[in-house]
This record gives sequence, C-alpha cells and structure tokens, in this order.
Amino acid sequence: MKNRRTDRPLAWASALCVACTGCQTVQPSVDVRVTSDPGAPGQHVKLAGAINETLSFTFSLTPSGESIADPRFEIQPFTSVSGRIDPSSVEIYRMQPVRLERFPGWHIRAIPPAMRQRAPLDVLVPLHAPRGGLPGTLLAGQTYHFWADVYIPKGTADGSYTSQIGLRPKGQGSRPSPRISSSEGGGVIDVELTVWPMVLPDESPIAFVADVDHEALFEHHVLAEGSGGRPPEDWRGHPQAAEYDRLLTATMRTLHGHRLMPVLPALAPQVRMASGGSVEVDWAHYDAIVEPMLSGRLFFDRTPLSVWPVPVARLFAMGATASCGNASASAEFMRRYISACIEHFEERGWAGRAYILAPIFEAETIEPAERVRQLGAAVARTHDVRLATRRFPQDMSPYGWVGFGQEELPDVDLWLPPAQFYATDVMEQQRRVGKATWVAIDRPPFGGSISLHAPATHAQILSWQAASMGAAAIHLGTVNDWPPAGNNVGPLECVAHNPDVLLYPGRWFGLDEPIPSVRLKQVRRSQQDAAYARLLAEHGLAGLAEEIRLRLSSRAGSDAYRTHFADGRSMGWATDALAYNLARQVMAEAMMSVAAAGKRTIDLRRTMAGLAFLSATETVELHVDGSRVRLRGSPPTMEAEIDTQLTVTNLRAAPVTGVVRFGQPPPGWTNVALDETTLSIEPGDARRTTLLTTATGLASGPDGVTLLPIELAGDDGVVYRQTSRIAFLTATPLVTRPRIDGDLSDWPPGQQNVASNFRLISGDPIGGRDSMERSRPGTRTTTLVMRDAENLYLAVTCESDRHDDQHATRRKGIHYDDLIPTEDEDLIEVLIDPSNAGTRSPSDLFHIAVKKSGTDLTEKGILTDPPCSAHQPWPVKIEVATKSSSRRWMVEMRLPLADIDPDLQAGAVWGFNVTRWDAERQEFSTWSGAVGNAYDPMSLGNLFLP
Repeated sequence: MKNRRTDRPLAWASALCVACTGCQTVQPSVDVRVTSDPGAPGQHVKLAGAINETLSFTFSLTPSGESIADPRFEIQPFTSVSGRIDPSSVEIYRMQPVRLERFPGWHIRAIPPAMRQRAPLDVLVPLHAPRGGLPGTLLAGQTYHFWADVYIPKGTADGSYTSQIGLRPKGQGSRPSPRISSSEGGGVIDVELTVWPMVLPDESPIAFVADVDHEALFEHHVLAEGSGGRPPEDWRGHPQAAEYDRLLTATMRTLHGHRLMPVLPALAPQVRMASGGSVEVDWAHYDAIVEPMLSGRLFFDRTPLSVWPVPVARLFAMGATASCGNASASAEFMRRYISACIEHFEERGWAGRAYILAPIFEAETIEPAERVRQLGAAVARTHDVRLATRRFPQDMSPYGWVGFGQEELPDVDLWLPPAQFYATDVMEQQRRVGKATWVAIDRPPFGGSISLHAPATHAQILSWQAASMGAAAIHLGTVNDWPPAGNNVGPLECVAHNPDVLLYPGRWFGLDEPIPSVRLKQVRRSQQDAAYARLLAEHGLAGLAEEIRLRLSSRAGSDAYRTHFADGRSMGWATDALAYNLARQVMAEAMMSVAAAGKRTIDLRRTMAGLAFLSATETVELHVDGSRVRLRGSPPTMEAEIDTQLTVTNLRAAPVTGVVRFGQPPPGWTNVALDETTLSIEPGDARRTTLLTTATGLASGPDGVTLLPIELAGDDGVVYRQTSRIAFLTATPLVTRPRIDGDLSDWPPGQQNVASNFRLISGDPIGGRDSMERSRPGTRTTTLVMRDAENLYLAVTCESDRHDDQHATRRKGIHYDDLIPTEDEDLIEVLIDPSNAGTRSPSDLFHIAVKKSGTDLTEKGILTDPPCSAHQPWPVKIEVATKSSSRRWMVEMRLPLADIDPDLQAGAVWGFNVTRWDAERQEFSTWSGAVGNAYDPMSLGNLFLP
C-alpha cells in the first residue's frame, strides 16, 4: 500500500537493523548497542568515545512495503546542553560484498569452512557514487547494508549528545523530517553519543607505514580505460596535471585520516649521468609533492609524516645502472646517486626520518644479502639515514630452515622482517646495539592480518602486537597493489591480485579517486586503541596498558612457532571482538578516574568492565599433539601402551597449577592404568607434558578412532577439558592380492583395517556443542589397509558431491601454502613413520601423494619453499591406480614394505596417516585428526602390522 503522507520519511516497517556485527570481516567500531524493546520508537544506537576519535556502526535496510524512490539520508546535528556537532562529522557508506573463491593456507589451517565468509562486506562506496552508492530506488524486499562513521571533532565539549539519521524519499522538501512513530515501524535511527573528557592524540605510538603506488592510482583513475599507457614520471605541464595532483592529495589524505603513514616509494626525481661521471638530479617536482606531506601542510590536522623512503626503488626496478657499462661503474653510479639523495634530504631537514629499503624483485620473497651489502657500501655512515632490509639477523637452522645461516650485515640500521621471522629476543638484542626494528605485515598465527580472508580482530590486534614485539612500526606493504588497469578491474580482481589491499579503485563506481575498505576502518580502530594506550602511559598508567596488552596479545613472531618456523600454534591473540571493546572501555574509565580522583593504580577486578575484560581474555589452552601406541605381548592379551603428548598454554594473568589426567576410559578397555601429572605454568607460558596409558582390549573401531577425554583440574576449582583422538588400525593380512586398477570390488569388507571419520585440519577453534560438526569435512573419505609378506596395500575412497570427472593438467609437484597442499586438483597423501617415535621433524616421514588424475609423488620429508626440514627423493617401487565415477574417486596402491623398513618385524606399529585435499571445497582433512600441522610425526595415527 502506498504511503500517502509526504511530511515525514517513508516508514521502513520492521526493516531497519542497527548492528555491532560479529561476523568475520564486518566489525564496526565500539560500544554499539541496539535496543531490543519492540515498543521502542525506532532503532537506538549508543556510542561513546574520546574527542578526536572516530566511532562506527553498521545498519541494514529492507523496504518491506514497496520500493522507495529517490531516497536520501538525512542526518540531524548532534546536540546537547554543552554544544553541537555538525552533521558533516557523520559519513555513511554503502557496503558492497567481495566474492572470495579461494582461501590461503593459513586460513584453511585455522578456520573451519562453516566459519568462512565467502562474500564479506568490505567495499565502502560513498552514497553519492554513480554506481554502487545509494541507488535511485530501494527495491522492496532487498536488503541494503551501510557503514556509518561518526567523528568527534577537536574542541567538542564532553557530555551526552543526541542525533537522528532518517531517510527522506522523493517529494519531500529540504527541511528536517519529523520523527517516525513506532506504530509505523521505526524509520529513524536514534543516536546517543557520549563524549568522554579526553582528547586522543593525533599520532599513535606505532607507525603504520603504508606504501602507495602512485602510478597505479593514475592508471586506474586518470588514464583512459584500456589505453595501456603509462603515467608520466614528471607530470608538470601535463594537460592532466591538476587531476594527478588532486588524486594523489585525496589518496594521501584518506590514508592519513585513518592514522596511517602513507609514503610514495616509487616516486623519484629526474636523474641523469652528466659528463665526467657526475650525477645530476632535478628535485623540483619531487619536492613539490613531498614537502607538503613531510611538513604536514597537506593534512587537515597538520601532522607531518615521521618516516619517508629515500627514492632508490625505481633506480633498481628500471635497471638504471645497466647503462653504465660495467659492474664497477654501476656501483659508482649508485653510490653517487644515493649520496646526492642523502645530501638533499639533509638540506631539507628530512634525513632524520629517512630510510633506504633494499628492494625485492619478482619471484623473490626476501632480498639477497649481497644487495643489502651493495646498498650499505653506497650509504655514507656519517649520515643520519637508515638502511633497512626485510632480512633478519638470526640463524634459522635451529627453527627448521635448513641452509639459512646467519648473514653478517653490519650496515643495516633498520630490521624489517615479516612477522614470521621476527624473533622478539633477537630484535631486542639488536635494539640494544642501536638498531631500529619494524615488522612487516604477514599472516596468522605469526602476526595479525589486513587480508580480506582474516577476521576483524586480526587487524585490531596489530598495534597491540607491535608493542608486544617491540616494533616501532608496522609496514603494511602497498595498500593499492592493484592489477594492471583495464575495462573490468573492480574489487574482485583487486582482491584476487592481492587480498591485503586497503583501497579499491573508484573508477569502478564512477568516482575519480579510490574508496576505502572495511579493513582500513579496522586498522584505524587499532591505531585509536594505541592512542588510548599512549594516553594511559602519559598519565602514569603504563602498567595498566601493559596488562591489557599482555592479555590481548600473548604471542606473535617466532614465539608462535610450535615445531619449526613453518608450523604455527593457534592464534596468540584475543579473537573475540568483545575483548577489544572492553579493553577500550577499561582504558577510558581509568583515564576518567585519574582526572576525577587522581588515582594512579587501577584494579581490573573492581570495575564491571574490568571483570568482563578479564573473563573475555583469561583462558587455558589444551592442545593434544598426538598419541603414539606401542604393543606388548600377543593377542588376545596384548597390552597397549599409549603416550599422549599435549601442550598446555596459560593465557591467564596468574599462574595456573593443577592436575592433568585422563577421564573415563572407553568401553571395552580392561586393566586400564591412567597416568596423571601436576603442572604449574606461569602467565603466558606453555608447557608440554606426556600422559601414559596402558590397557588391554585396544582394537580398531569401525572408523579406526577411539576418543579419550583429558582434563586439567586447576587448584582454583576450574576444570579445562579436551579430547585425545587415538587413531589405530590393523593392516589385515590378505589371502588374495588385489589387482591395482582403481577398482576396489576385489577388496574384502573392512574389519579393524578401516580408517574413516576424517577431521578438518582446523579442528574447531570455538569448541562447544557444535565442535564435532564444525570439524567434520563436507565429504567422506575411507581408507582400507591390508598387507602380505612383501607389500602394504591401500585403497582410498573419496566421496564427492560433484558429478564432473574433469582432471586438471597433470603436474607432478605439489605447491604447499602454510603446510596446506593448495592444488587445483583433489589429492590424497599417505604419511608413514616406521620408527613411530614422534620426533616432530617432517624429515622422518615417508610421503606419498596421489592426485585425482593419477599423478603420484614419493619423497622422504616434505618439500616446501622455504624448506622446513631435510628432504630427499624416495625411489620406492610403488604401483598406483586411480578411478573416478560420478560421486567418488578411488586410489589403489601397493607399497613394498622393504622400501619403508628393511628390518620390519612382525607386530610393529608404524606412525601412519592419510590426508585429503578437496580442491572444490578447499578442505584439508586427516584420519588422525591432526590440528594445524599434518606433517608433524607426533600427530600421526598408528598402523599395526601383525
């Protein structure tokens, strides 16, 4: 029915939802609460923040009666008895999704498919955008999502403010619309804003350095679509010079306004070799661009950039030294050019904030040490310009990187390794001798992430994490690392090219400047939290800031290693957004307490917010690393001895002391002896321990798996529980050898030789009632194992819900991404450790991989890049066949026992596991139930060879 009244906004009957979203990627700012009273007049948002802070909330709209033509949002001023905040302080964006087709290895290791978000709302389109903004008509029944930023300007008086956000449809005048009554569904968002009596500093203690590719900006916004041209290096006098300048200014201001430190590493002056070998540099255009940023004149808050790269990247990329004819001349040219740069930076007063970062080129993950030495030789040591490198000073051999020794790089002033190779203790030693340390953005669990694949808390933790690592800055990489400009380059193509981009090209939406992502807002949120921590320290509450930091971020960098550098532990930071909101509230209340009563010590247990924060961040993790089985005697009185190794991590602020023990043994076990041990773990520490169990009656169940409960009973009465998964099956002696043809009809029915009930490598990070379901793969995998005197026989059935029988191009190698075989083709792996010693080293594994197309790979150890263990070929005389049908594909293989263990004795128990990579679902699962790392010998199951 048409709404006949024109003196108020069209009612959004039961259609407006304001939310503090808890989903994976969309996480607004802080303290957003929604009234649930059905009689409340409209939706109610409560915000609270400091002066010079930006708060956020999201809301969605679904017209329920009929479509709304020519809609427009109307924002009322924030008013109070203390003053007024102009509506221009509110910015609303339309949220658009980005479809994710593939997920990185770290994500597959850590996040179950049921918790993935395949189309996260990440693109923030200004409402005025010709495409993708507020549409000309809001269609009935369609849901529209919006993000709102509310900035509290400097000079605002503290106190309580109120405002309304409404919708004015076609036909209404420009005067503010009256309130919508609750009888008509609530078409106005009531916003209540509490301004705290404190001002956030403009600068946060941790610099977030963001590289901007100015050429990509120009290509995607100024150059004609599909032109294939390149922007000019010096655009003075160019017909579109004003467009270039305006675009660059808008981009740098956007990033700086989100508390980032935007820099232009590819921007360079004009340089040429003059007669006599001298170097001539034209700085005019370069200085005209850079000076307003380094002085702060370009930015609204007049805060200058505190770091800036010396322009050497282009010189390397363009091969400028090649024209010099020989290596010595090239080195001399480089030396003279760098010397000219440093002299100019000193003349301008920029040298103290300048750094020279050794570049990396295509196919390189780290720059060669020789390139760093070359730059070091070109930098005069008497100057105050830092030489930076992404390399790291520690020897990686003890961490599993075979062949990576410690390189002597005495000229390095600034270490900038990825989080995975940031060793906190080593970097502390470097700072003691005068070096600076930054950390480059990486991926979990070694550090937080700005990837579109990451939950919101992975960006919110960044500033806390950098502080815990002692890093002065986080290098975010190129925030607009977009693919080459073309006619169809939108958010999807940008994320496929680099999921860490924080800006999207505006041209896709009809705009002439880039637009932000939700993740850019999350990074700003992290920096605002760091500003709160800075305020605490400035007012004598550094101890409280440190306690909050330790609770939010327990481990990162090399502290996240489990068995080697490529094997990370679970996320070492708070993954619940509530913890960050509570931390901010605790900090604000502490600051107001200081102002009101002069208190310099804060007891978290004496405030409601403090107690809630403690509850949200205090836990103890029990991780079962694996169970090794040894047998004694002979059936039916055979005794099994089971060593179960587990790691206990104390994420509480106080020591944890208690007894670790098994729970009720499974049915059918007799003569059971259950071990227990007492542990005492300091805050933030982890302890490994082993529980020993002996029993008779251990036999393979229908899926080869037995569950044994484990608990840590703390002295304080709190009990933490986990389940040990004992994977054990028997290689049944066969009578008739099967034909290796992929047809399993000649195999006898399984009995105690069946491995099924596979579990996802991610396990379930949440636990609770749905834990088993979340860790279950989408399709079933079953393995049968038999043996004769000379051979081991395996038959693997991989069920599928796909009807196609298409094979990928046959390729023998396997690409591993964070210990996940992320191939385009389904495959299974067989892992065998005849010693069954649980050594933790992948080099002890015999590894067989078979793809759906029939391609097989055999090796000793696991070949990864970079290597995490020793590796060598394994010339096994394997026989393999695969066969596919509409609902499944099968693998059949024969392995000579002597090629695995020449001294095999009857009754041996091998470490054994079968893994499956489902390329379509992007699921990696194992029979043993390994969590995080399937290539840890401790995590294998057990295979009895009678």
